[in-house]
Amino acid sequence: MEQRGTGLRSLIVALVVAALAALVPALSGCAADADPIAAAQAPQDDALDLSRAPWADVPNGNNHIGTAPEWPSLQFAPGITYAGALHRLYLAARTGAPQVEDAEVMPPLPREVVYVAPATDADGLRLSLLAPWGWTGSEGAIGLPSINMPGDLPPDEVMDRVREAEASRLPLPEGGRVDVPQLPRCQVGRGAPDNRPPC
Repeated sequence: MEQRGTGLRSLIVALVVAALAALVPALSGCAADADPIAAAQAPQDDALDLSRAPWADVPNGNNHIGTAPEWPSLQFAPGITYAGALHRLYLAARTGAPQVEDAEVMPPLPREVVYVAPATDADGLRLSLLAPWGWTGSEGAIGLPSINMPGDLPPDEVMDRVREAEASRLPLPEGGRVDVPQLPRCQVGRGAPDNRPPC
């Protein structure tokens, strides 16, 4: 069973996550209003600049699901889970890759939908690039990516691994895993975007 840190270790891991979030390339503009200028800033083709995504470009705090510019979705190859999709997306964002491994750019999903689970084993998961880590129901704040480290690591070892990853330009420190949020049912379509309870 995986152990998670408590007390000081949890604080260290939180600081590590904050430090790694600062490493995600970000542009200076804030996507606060869904207006023609913001819409023009959204990606228009298969080449993605994930540093401009609403969950990466956050100079003034979390963007909001109702006002962030529209973003496309990604259709993943069959067999890739939500956790696998987030892992691939996180690696692409951290490395500045213009494409996400095993994924094809598709039209946007409805704003409230984080992903659409495949209807059959032959279908692939479809992930929103607007809010792939979900959004809060009360405020509509778009969730940010985070990672966790093994809970049995001493705090100095966690920091050593983070520094080594930074120095080596690695997307994840050794032992790091991309967090997978528990989403409300209304944020997940089952086979189709509208096959879900209302939010």
